[in-house]
Amino acid sequence: EMLAQARWAPSGFRVAYRAGETLRVVVGDGTADRLLARGVAPVAPAWRPRPAAENVLAYVDSGQTVRVVDVDTRKVLWRTKAGARVTQLLWARSSLLVVTRSGGVLYDQRHRTVLRIQLPKGHVLLDADFGPGGEGLVYTDFDPKSQETAVVRNLCVGAAGPCLAIGSHAVFRGTGRLQDVAWSPDGRWLLVTWPDLDQFLFLRLARVRRVLSVSAISREFDPGGEGGGVFPRVAGWCACPNGA
Repeated sequence: EMLAQARWAPSGFRVAYRAGETLRVVVGDGTADRLLARGVAPVAPAWRPRPAAENVLAYVDSGQTVRVVDVDTRKVLWRTKAGARVTQLLWARSSLLVVTRSGGVLYDQRHRTVLRIQLPKGHVLLDADFGPGGEGLVYTDFDPKSQETAVVRNLCVGAAGPCLAIGSHAVFRGTGRLQDVAWSPDGRWLLVTWPDLDQFLFLRLARVRRVLSVSAISREFDPGGEGGGVFPRVAGWCACPNGA
C-alpha cells in the first residue's frame, strides 16, 4: 500500500497518514501504529490546532463526508453531509474549512456554517491557506476560459472565535495556474507558486506591498540534474526559532 500525506499532530506525539484507502495513526517514535478508519478519500487529514493536549483529526471518507474524530477515543465528534468532492481541509483555531473545486464552507466549533466561498461558474479553487491565528484566508481562483488566476484575500475578524468574512479582494493576478499559497509564520509574506513560469512569488502584504520572484525553481530542487525537473508542491513554511 502506498503511504501518503503524513501529518504531525499539534502535540508532537502522533502522526496521521494515509495507507491506500485507510487512515492510520502512529506515535512519533514509530510505535503503536493503528488503524483509525477505512474507506478514506485521497485528501490530506488535518489536525485541529488547539488545544494541543487534544488529538482531534478531520478527514474525508470515500463518500465525501468530512468526519471530525477524537483520535484517542475514536469517537466521531461531528460530520458533514456528503457533497461535492473535497480537495482540502484547513483549520482556523476551532473552525474547519472544507474546500472543493468550486468553493468552500467554513464550519465553526458548533458545526454551523459561518462562511461560504463561492467562485464564479466554471472557476476552480486551486489552493487555500489561513494566516497565523486564522485571521486571513487566501485562495487561488483559476478561470479556465481566460487562463488567469487571481490570488484572493478574504479579510476576517474574530480572534477568539471563527473567521468571519468582512470583504475580499484580489492581491495578485497572473496568466496560467498559480497553484499553491502559503502564509509565512509572521503573517507578513505570502508564498505563491507559479509552475507555468517555474517561479516562486513572495508577496509582501503588510503595509508596503512588494512582489519578489525567484525563477528556475525546478532546477533549484534538482541540483546537478539536466533540467526538466518536476515543479515542487509547497507544504508550508518552517517556523524558525527566531520567528522568521
